[in-house]
Amino acid sequence: MNKNTVLSLHNINKSFDGKVKVSEDISFTLNKGEILSLLGPSGCGKTTLLRLIAGFERPDSGEITLYNRILSSSGTFVHAKDRHIGYVVQEGILFPHLNVYQNVAYGLGNGKGQLPLEQNRINSILHLMKIPELAQSMPHELSGGQQQRVALARALAPSPELILFDEPFSAMDSALRVELRAEIINILRETGQSAIIVTHDREEAIQCSDYIAILREGRLVQIDTPQNIYRYPVDISTAYSIGDVNILKGEYHSGKVITLLGEITVTSDGTYDGHHGKIILRPENITLNQINSVPSHRGVMVVLEKYQFKGMTSDVVISINGQYLDLTIINTTPLQVGEYYLLCIHSKGLFYTK
Repeated sequence: MNKNTVLSLHNINKSFDGKVKVSEDISFTLNKGEILSLLGPSGCGKTTLLRLIAGFERPDSGEITLYNRILSSSGTFVHAKDRHIGYVVQEGILFPHLNVYQNVAYGLGNGKGQLPLEQNRINSILHLMKIPELAQSMPHELSGGQQQRVALARALAPSPELILFDEPFSAMDSALRVELRAEIINILRETGQSAIIVTHDREEAIQCSDYIAILREGRLVQIDTPQNIYRYPVDISTAYSIGDVNILKGEYHSGKVITLLGEITVTSDGTYDGHHGKIILRPENITLNQINSVPSHRGVMVVLEKYQFKGMTSDVVISINGQYLDLTIINTTPLQVGEYYLLCIHSKGLFYTK
């Protein structure tokens, strides 16, 4: 095992009532200072996996280690309170009868924030979280963002070996979510803290993570850097989970696929001559250009039938030879329904037979 490995999961399985599999043969490692996002739809097993790591649930089989210390195996189970793992939930739950200082002090030891070393640690964490002035405030006096800062301060105070976040920003409005997310990620980076974040927000996963683990129906479908999953998803469902996708059907011949838009050069992991399948293209790989603005041999003539502006991208319906195609494209020029445009593809597509 790599000396920088913080967490290791090996063949983790978990089911409820012996029937519903929520974690199926999951294995991965997390290194020191890395941030991993568990991304997937509701019910795919993200929170259950987090609870297995935290020690709130026990796996049916498999092994979990933290810095080579076995936390869970066939003959070992370390309870949550003894794992040295921080846990931050969606609502930033605090003890309502304790003020901010006392909440952060919880779990530090017998002194509960009264010993000089503990006082120094708590004050340092409060300053790190930019909330020292809230030390004597009660939880009901805090905003949602302030409560989440206190929850993270409490998780950081004992210097955990790993922090787990269960959708920590999902209950906030969009502006606060973006602001607090950036602040917390910066703090994790500054402190070199290893962390796992559960999210169903693909933008959050891409922006926050060194690695993303895609979960689907309890299985780990792909784990890689955000860039690699975006560019080289293992299947079409994974492609959708990480960003907008355009799908074209066609037949593969010698590295190209014959489609409604003509021949498109593709990347594939095998030889599929004569096979029918699907190409995926990201919005930034497709543009609609004014006629004569680019050489005609670089594109195909289409008519814009429908157009919905979405900011950086637009949803369009184009027609070619009497056939219609829905696309999401990057915005490069003003568009007008009913006009002819030259559709250009700027990258190889990815070809899948399934």
